[in-house]
Amino acid sequence: ATHNLSVAERLAKAEKMIDRVDTKALDAAAARAKIIKSDLEAASKAKAKISASSSSEDTKTIAKLYEQMIRLDDLSAQLPVLVQRMKQLSTLHQQAATFANRLTAVENAAADAERM
Repeated sequence: ATHNLSVAERLAKAEKMIDRVDTKALDAAAARAKIIKSDLEAASKAKAKISASSSSEDTKTIAKLYEQMIRLDDLSAQLPVLVQRMKQLSTLHQQAATFANRLTAVENAAADAERM
């Protein structure tokens, strides 16, 4: 569509697009970009400092913690299913306890009836 426009029409269209740009939003985005850049630089410096000062023992500990985190992450995906199953089993356990109490009461009543 822009191929059929004259240079003047293209220029007018570009000027309209520039007029629509919100300078406050651009300034805010630039400020956020500067903050993000400084945060990334600080993180990079901290990482370099940690890397330079870490011993092989620290590296082993970090590796072990990472492996443990991966295992726990896999387990955490299964937790909702396990919790739901435990709730179901809790209900079943309560029903079994109620049944056991009623059965004991019936057995006692039967024993009392036999004694009479």
